[in-house]
Amino acid sequence: MKTEHSDDSIASAQEWLHQNFHRTFPLEAPAHRVGMSPRNFVRRFKQATGDSPLIYLQKLRVAAAKRLLESDHRTVQEVSGAVGYQDAAFFRQLFERHTGVCPSAYRQRFGA
Repeated sequence: MKTEHSDDSIASAQEWLHQNFHRTFPLEAPAHRVGMSPRNFVRRFKQATGDSPLIYLQKLRVAAAKRLLESDHRTVQEVSGAVGYQDAAFFRQLFERHTGVCPSAYRQRFGA
C-alpha cells in the first residue's frame, strides 16, 4: 500500500484508517475528518495511493487478519470481528479475493 506521497490531507486520512481499521464506520468518516467531500476525497485518495479508500481499508484489514492468523489461535469468526468484519462469511470471501486462499488454509500454511 502506497503511503509515500505529497498529499498531507490524504496522509492524515491514511493514518486515521491505520488506527481505526478494526472499527465500523461509514466510508465518509475519513473524508469528513480531513474536511473534504466524499467525492473529492475518493478522487484524491486514489490519486495519492493508487487504491480507492474501500480497497485500501480492505487491504489494511486483510493484512491485520494475516498477522492474527499467523500468530494467534482465535477462530476465523473471532479474527473477522477483530479486524472489523461482523459477517465471517463475507470476511472469508474478501480474504480469499485478496490472498488467493481461505483464512483456514492461510493459517495452515503460515501459522505458528
